[in-house]
Amino acid sequence: GKEAWVVNNSSGTVSIVDTATNTVIETIYNPCGYSPTGIVFNPSPSRLEAYVVGNPDGPAVCVVDTDPLSPDYRTVISTVGLDPDDGNGEYAVVTPDGSYVYVTGNAVTRIDTTDSYSIILMYPYDLSTVTYLAVSNDGTKVYAAGGDSWLEFFYTSADTISPDDYIDFYDGYNINAVAVVPGTDLGLVTDDDGYYSVAYPFNTSEDQEITDSDGYPMPVDLYGTP
Repeated sequence: GKEAWVVNNSSGTVSIVDTATNTVIETIYNPCGYSPTGIVFNPSPSRLEAYVVGNPDGPAVCVVDTDPLSPDYRTVISTVGLDPDDGNGEYAVVTPDGSYVYVTGNAVTRIDTTDSYSIILMYPYDLSTVTYLAVSNDGTKVYAAGGDSWLEFFYTSADTISPDDYIDFYDGYNINAVAVVPGTDLGLVTDDDGYYSVAYPFNTSEDQEITDSDGYPMPVDLYGTP
């Protein structure tokens, strides 16, 4: 919690911000050889790493050492090449135990951090692409949003995405982002139908949209395109 790492797409750098003073204390110049689009930290104390996502000739993830006691501190220790036919991998999430990193794309790429960063592709059943991901707080499920009226989810113990695992939103139109509130069973998706921008709540323990007592949606109005 002492630092925030910010990827800068136009300059290809990573800015390190001191969260106590809100000032940039260091810049990592072009760590991966391409313009980064996303970053996520491994939460496991035994794997002090950051995963920077970007798109050189094909989508890739570079692994940066975040251990202050390591001689490789703040340098790239590995690069994971993703399938170039999978579209642009832009964002990533990591499981609470740090075992898996999931990257967005036409398919979801799973990187196994415990097995030499091996990868498998997990294809959504009905989404043409996945734009955002979120992990449940217990680490058992990953939720995938991709611009449709529903949210697909899959289990971190599985290698495939089942067509039966999705949450359909009653008034959903363009579910384009998803988040899970830390320490709770509450999830939220953003939806923009061109006229109304809202967020819909859902329950991660029951995998259902949260509705009122009459079964109607409970949208939160958003002012601006989410």
